[in-house]
Amino acid sequence: MAYLAADDQKRIDSVVADVKARMDDEYYPLVGLDVMAERLGIKVYEADLTDISGSLSGFITYDDPATKSHPEIFIEESMSPGRKKFTLAHELGHHFLHQGMKLRLDNLDYSSNSKDTLEEIEANYFAATLLMPRELLLRLIDQKKSVEEISDYFQVSLSAARNRIRWVTSN
Repeated sequence: MAYLAADDQKRIDSVVADVKARMDDEYYPLVGLDVMAERLGIKVYEADLTDISGSLSGFITYDDPATKSHPEIFIEESMSPGRKKFTLAHELGHHFLHQGMKLRLDNLDYSSNSKDTLEEIEANYFAATLLMPRELLLRLIDQKKSVEEISDYFQVSLSAARNRIRWVTSN
């Protein structure tokens, strides 16, 4: 599990709350992430990304990175539905957390301590926070639900559920 300081987690939690507020109480999971992205002005496409990179799961691009105009997210079409959902949430994290770039490809080595690695960790935290809201997750934990049941409930991978549980229970 990648580490984020409590202050960074609070900052990202605040951004997720702002995104949800912009949806007028119709945010994920009440609407799908693709619908949510569309309502926020972000186009989402599924495509074969293997020609770009064999391990690429998604990327975001802008017409003008400075203004983040006309954002488009591309998701690898061959992934499982749960992986697609997490990748879309991750790319939304880049959109709302990080300065725009003409093209942002996500297949970085998470073992380094670079700024890019921190941005990837933050985008993962954003995705987990969006997909597994703290209050609901804590309620499931209080009900003694297993990590497998939590993963199934939120329709995310076991790894994503484990990491989110660690983040929530450690702070």
